[in-house]
Amino acid sequence: MQKKHCASSGLPVSSFSSLPSSLQFKQCFTLIELLVVIAIIAILAAMLLPALNNAREAANKSNCLGNLKQIALTATLYADDSKGFIPMTAYTPAGGSAKLWYQVLFDAKYLKEKKLLLCPSVLAKYTSGNKDDAYDSGHSYGAIRFPTSAGSINLFKNPVRVFQGGSGASFYYKDAAPSKAILYADAIRLSSSTYMPWYTFNPNVATIGETGMTVAQHGPGQIAGAFADGHAAAADIRAMAAGGISYYCRERVVYPTGGSSQYSTGN
Repeated sequence: MQKKHCASSGLPVSSFSSLPSSLQFKQCFTLIELLVVIAIIAILAAMLLPALNNAREAANKSNCLGNLKQIALTATLYADDSKGFIPMTAYTPAGGSAKLWYQVLFDAKYLKEKKLLLCPSVLAKYTSGNKDDAYDSGHSYGAIRFPTSAGSINLFKNPVRVFQGGSGASFYYKDAAPSKAILYADAIRLSSSTYMPWYTFNPNVATIGETGMTVAQHGPGQIAGAFADGHAAAADIRAMAAGGISYYCRERVVYPTGGSSQYSTGN
């Protein structure tokens, strides 16, 4: 015989027993019925969890692109006041200390919110959630290191031009108008077994290393990127190749975009 698990009606015993037999009731269920209900709840949760995760990731992607757009527009404002040039990925002024590209924008009051430096998905996976971690340690969106960290990019050239500091040599993106040239993107670095976001990425190196690499943070085959004309979008493999990126990674695996060297020497 199955055991019954009953819940009281909540009425005092005296009141319950005085009711007509037709109105007397008890709320009873068996152990099997309880297990069936628990199983149904578990099945529904398993069905809903992927949808909730997808919705959360879609929101993170939207916020990430919003951050990158703000960064691109800020860099454009800086370029307007700097003869078309945006900050170098890393720069050490004479007699001063080294500054990363976003620290230059902050110090010059163009960029005002540190939270813009962090992708929401990165917060959950790689950092403590402290926005100062990005500002102080370089764990932020990456700026293209192209061809070297000593170079700077002129947004007002078409194709977009890269000037290598000190040497006077210049380069340009292969067939990259401002609307195609990727300046900032989700980037990652693998150093001493530490897999972390990084402030710069090398677009033509086929291994994840010290210089960083773009990463498909929000799904396979696409990176979140900010472009030289100020817009931000999810760039697929073709867009990456056109925007100067030959390699990207996804979950520590490196993939080619199909492009060769993405820059050429120029005058």
